[in-house]
Amino acid sequence: MFKLVKADLYKTLKRWMPYVLLFVLLGYMTYVMSSDYSSSENFLEKYPWLTYSDYVEAVEQADEGETAITIIHYNEEDGTTMHLNIGTNAFEDVVLPDAMSNKFSYMSIAGTLLLILTASVFGTEYKWGTIRQTLARGTSRNKYLGSKFLTLLIIALGFIIIATILAFIASAVTTWLITGGISWDFLSFGFIVDILSSTGLVLFVLFVYICFTDLFTILFKSSTAGIITSFLFFQIEGYIVMSMMSTSYSVSGSGVTTTMANPPEWLVYTIGYNIQYLWAYISPDSGNEYLLQQTLTTGGQSVLVLSMFCIIFVLASFYIFRRQDLTAD
Repeated sequence: MFKLVKADLYKTLKRWMPYVLLFVLLGYMTYVMSSDYSSSENFLEKYPWLTYSDYVEAVEQADEGETAITIIHYNEEDGTTMHLNIGTNAFEDVVLPDAMSNKFSYMSIAGTLLLILTASVFGTEYKWGTIRQTLARGTSRNKYLGSKFLTLLIIALGFIIIATILAFIASAVTTWLITGGISWDFLSFGFIVDILSSTGLVLFVLFVYICFTDLFTILFKSSTAGIITSFLFFQIEGYIVMSMMSTSYSVSGSGVTTTMANPPEWLVYTIGYNIQYLWAYISPDSGNEYLLQQTLTTGGQSVLVLSMFCIIFVLASFYIFRRQDLTAD
């Protein structure tokens, strides 16, 4: 098995596709992180009298649980007083250590990228006829398919590690630019454990994409069919899931009231809902906190449900592959 994985890695990494997909991932993350920094920098430029130290001091004086603070500034030139309302998490996207937590959510695009790579790795084997040649040399079908899964997992882990290094470097730079310096006091055992656990969960989510795409690529013996089927499934199911969790608005005399639609319980048995929940669990922010506020599932339950899906997809892949007639491939 080790020799098969080594050979598969060598063969896959000789191709241009993994590097293009990695470049897309890093490029997307760089763009989003640059946007985060620009937003924070523009905010500070809008209020030149406000320093990050003033902000931190105001946050430390705020009561526990408060989501916003008010900073009062007296302008000596015209004698006016300004009251600036700002969130207690205003700079968490660009200042360590909170910045690292948010960066993992930017890796969600890797699901689609690994979907493409998975279909390509399996589909090209059918197209080039190398499956029959490998099996003819005495390699069992189980070992052959198992080595493909391990190869893709190793590549996915490599993507995550490289993206995490980029995120940490970018976060350190933006921290220095926003605060005027950087302290490494946040580096602790707990911080490292958080990074490792987030890495593991991201890898698990990507494995779901790998398992699903692998099944349909093997079923249709085509990388194109595998990509189209998998992409459409995740897009359509994701749209249905999000529509079930849509926000409703009601207008009253006091203004507009926002209420979260009561989502049906069957959502906890879908792939899309549990993937979205785990992304929110990995990187909670104002955009996805509503998922964590719902009581339909927990992080552990989402992992369990997705694990069951992975087991089904993997077993179905092995079953179909073992029974396929490859004499014509």
